[in-house]
Amino acid sequence: MISRLARLVLPFIDHAATAPFATVVDHPPQVDREVFTRLWEQARSVAPGEVADYERETGYAIDRQWMDDLALRTQIVIKKSELSYLHGRVLYSTLSAYAAQSNATSINVIETGTARGFSSLCMARALADQGKAGKIISFDVVPNEVPTYW
Repeated sequence: MISRLARLVLPFIDHAATAPFATVVDHPPQVDREVFTRLWEQARSVAPGEVADYERETGYAIDRQWMDDLALRTQIVIKKSELSYLHGRVLYSTLSAYAAQSNATSINVIETGTARGFSSLCMARALADQGKAGKIISFDVVPNEVPTYW
């Protein structure tokens, strides 16, 4: 009985949870390439401050050109707050340091809030650079069924 009721109610719950995304992410960009390029340049020029100190402390820093190219495709969006993707550097340094000192042959990471995959890819790069196998399992509320313009 409960299972049957759940099958009846679940589609309505799923629709209610995913409906807000349908109007946000299913259309092409509303601005031209120059706007995104300008936003990317601004984000690239953010002074790393404590992040650079942390990279020196751990001894691991992500390839900046690789990360900047990835950020252009995954982090540069139109939004009200300032754009920053310094967290990619922190994730890379942290996971690289952990992987380097770990005796594990495989490292698994669980991530929530996947969005376009920037953080996952920075962590995957850390594992690859350290020669470690592993899996990154990501969860997000962005539904698979909703057409998305990436």
